[in-house]
Amino acid sequence: MSNFPAGAGASGAHPSVARFTPRSPRRIGVRHGFAEVLAVGFVALIAGGAGAACASAFFVREQSAAALGSAFAGATAGADDVTYIFYNAASLTRQQGSRLAGVGTIISSAAKFRDGSGETLAGTPIQGGEGGRNGGGLSGVPAMYGLWDLGETFADAAGVKLGIAINVPFGFETEYEDGWIGRYYALQSRVRSIDVNPVVAWEAMPGVSLAVGLQAQYLDAKLSNAVDFGSIGAANGVPTAVPGEQDGFAKMVGDDVGFGWTAGVLLEPWPSTRFGFSWRSAVSHDIRGDGRVTLDAAGTGVALGLHGGTTGAEANLTTPEVAAVGVYHEIDEAWAVMADVTWTRWSRFRTLRVQFEDASSPDDLTEEDWRDTWFVAAGCKWRSAPDWVLRSGVAYDQSPARNRTRTPRTPIKNGVLLAAGATWEPAPPLSVSFGYSHTFIESARIDLRGGDPGNASRGDLSGSSDNAVDVFSMQFIWRF
Repeated sequence: MSNFPAGAGASGAHPSVARFTPRSPRRIGVRHGFAEVLAVGFVALIAGGAGAACASAFFVREQSAAALGSAFAGATAGADDVTYIFYNAASLTRQQGSRLAGVGTIISSAAKFRDGSGETLAGTPIQGGEGGRNGGGLSGVPAMYGLWDLGETFADAAGVKLGIAINVPFGFETEYEDGWIGRYYALQSRVRSIDVNPVVAWEAMPGVSLAVGLQAQYLDAKLSNAVDFGSIGAANGVPTAVPGEQDGFAKMVGDDVGFGWTAGVLLEPWPSTRFGFSWRSAVSHDIRGDGRVTLDAAGTGVALGLHGGTTGAEANLTTPEVAAVGVYHEIDEAWAVMADVTWTRWSRFRTLRVQFEDASSPDDLTEEDWRDTWFVAAGCKWRSAPDWVLRSGVAYDQSPARNRTRTPRTPIKNGVLLAAGATWEPAPPLSVSFGYSHTFIESARIDLRGGDPGNASRGDLSGSSDNAVDVFSMQFIWRF
């Protein structure tokens, strides 16, 4: 395959490419090609990372500024404040009095594609730049929490807490320039979710707390890519087709509401030590939406008998189970250490089938073959003054994507996260927390082949993605 310098063709103006004869004749069916260009959007629903390039795919851990400050070490057992509902709702039993909390988090992600090369299935070089300076960007992650201490209202409800968490547990966004070399695989990818999680927690006996909750999860997506009608036309005998020179455009939007549950256990065998266990269930989504295809200006799509426009599309998506165990130990009144291990069942995502309302378009099946992942964190906190707590931590975050299935929508690889943060309590009813983390992510190799299932109209693409993520978070808690 041919190599192209950084920035070549980034404006979208491509040099002329001669008409070709396929090196190994393979017909890209017109009907099937139409299904392929629509399917790529829903394929990307699962194939992204939180922010642009987090190792943990599109699961968003950044739901608490306090927990972020220790790299989420001890998040399952720490029970520092009401925002720890997200990690283990049983932690509510350690909170005295009702309260409200708000969290605002900014994720700044970088995804820089380099050393790119590409060619159509017939061997014609694909011209284009390397996606612009950054395929990532800024994303906001809000969260809200509430706690009602029933023991303050009802004498018979001592030790029972009702809580609610409103989070964005899954999401990502990447965007590349229109004329870049990987445009047939990805332009814009955005997935967002809103999860409402009411919970009840109670202290079953001294040192043993239990919790259970319901998840109501909304998820929506907007995804787009270019379409190489030149390659589809040449493979189907259109005499005027020029691969890589006759681009169209495909965009998909879709959404759904799904339901799941959460559970947690908090054990305190000794006054200075706690152990936490938590479970977040899978949530199944029947994604329904619209796919819109814009044909190329040269008329190759029309010559293929396509009309463009909009058709309905549907795909099943299941967000993964998440299980975690953590430990928290107070060395003395000032110092504490903590650790967490989290397992995420990404192996649920092996293939994705997309179905279309247009009966003439066959189902599209794409192999992803993701694997289960582990997240391991260790940290500490120091009460430096009566109204100040300082935190720090380090974590290792494993990526679910395998080398042979990684795409520009998923420039994710294993990462190491370093974090620091603080909590300030200026007055008894109010506390303010800050957190910052930087994730160093391994360079992610991309090596996609046009001969693989679903890639015939997209061609080969190779290169590397250099990624990093910075996270800034702030939270307020008001006790009443």
